[in-house]
Parts: sequence; C-alpha cells; structure tokens
Amino acid sequence: MIPSMLSISYGFDVMWILCAVFVFILGVVFFIISVIKLKQKMEYDLNKKQRLDS
Repeated sequence: MIPSMLSISYGFDVMWILCAVFVFILGVVFFIISVIKLKQKMEYDLNKKQRLDS
C-alpha cells in the first residue's frame, strides 16, 4: 500500500477495505487448510482399510 493513499480524508474507508480483505483471506486460508486436513484424513482411513484387508 502507498502511504499517500491512506490519507485522513478516506483513510477510514481504506482501513475497512483492508480489514474486509484480511478477513476474507483468513477465511479462504482456513477453508483450504480444513479441506487439506479432511483429504489427509480420508486418505489415512483408506490406507488403514487397505492394510486391514491385506
């Protein structure tokens, strides 16, 4: 971000936009992590099942 854009006149709006973007990115990262964990758990369960079958 360029400091001049964070001027007093509409610095508050920029702050709100930054907060919204930050929260959005946090949500996306959290979603991706949970999807990866779910995938790993499914693969682990699958491997466990295959080991039990053999």
